[in-house]
Amino acid sequence: MDTTLAPPSASTAPTAPSTLVVERLVLTVLMSDIRGYTGIAERTDPVVLAGQLDAHRREMAVAIRDAGGTIVQYAGDAVLAVFGAPAPLVGHERLACQAAAAMHARQRALDDVWAARGFEPFGLGIGVATGVVAAAVLGSDDHLEYSVVGDTVNLAQRLQTMARRPGTTVVSAATAAAAGLSGAGVVELAPTTVKGRVGLVRAFRLQDPGTRASSPAVRAGTPPVSAGDLSGASRRPRSSTPVACSGAGRGPAHQPAHQPDRLIGGRRETPDPEVPPRRRSALAPR
Repeated sequence: MDTTLAPPSASTAPTAPSTLVVERLVLTVLMSDIRGYTGIAERTDPVVLAGQLDAHRREMAVAIRDAGGTIVQYAGDAVLAVFGAPAPLVGHERLACQAAAAMHARQRALDDVWAARGFEPFGLGIGVATGVVAAAVLGSDDHLEYSVVGDTVNLAQRLQTMARRPGTTVVSAATAAAAGLSGAGVVELAPTTVKGRVGLVRAFRLQDPGTRASSPAVRAGTPPVSAGDLSGASRRPRSSTPVACSGAGRGPAHQPAHQPDRLIGGRRETPDPEVPPRRRSALAPR
């Protein structure tokens, strides 16, 4: 079953105004973004880049679909997916976290294939947030698309920017509590403000265990990549390693409020610094 929601063609779009049907849902939103994509695009032949994006999107779609999620939108190098719509999904918080881990694993597999061909890797940052959204088919008569809107969607985008290091996922406190996240790879970040929101945001960073220290950075001065064959890059299998999801009652909501930076596994770690200004995603809230 294809879980990517595409807008209907112009021939099937309604020609007269129709009653807007909006659902109020509680679900989990996932947003991913490729770190350093602007620089990669500058150095890479556009034909090669198109092939890489195609392979990337295919692998991300598999990871999301296997966890029961639905892709709502591709926007450049960003992917927006939901867990719990259009059909209800039990445990959508935990499944979204598992999808994020699988996305990182599948991207590493692609990076291995690309490295042998001289292509630059895609390092992912992923944000996951759980909460209330409005779901509806929105648009004009000749272009309709299934959409989710609300603060939860905006928060997922902001958390994605906090996942500054490639290979990391940042989840909201609501997601972490409902999924019962715990373990050595779960770090509670210091409460912080995010652009456009009033009040402090509590979040948790999930470090992908397979992240390589050398993969995030792209060496300065790397020559542009010439066009080449990308066949097979999107088909290489790689099993995913979900983040630890324990039972209820062991989640981060029970952690002491006065130790926001501690690693739940015991080691202390300072939170990520404020993310510097970067290009605006097509999905970023205005």
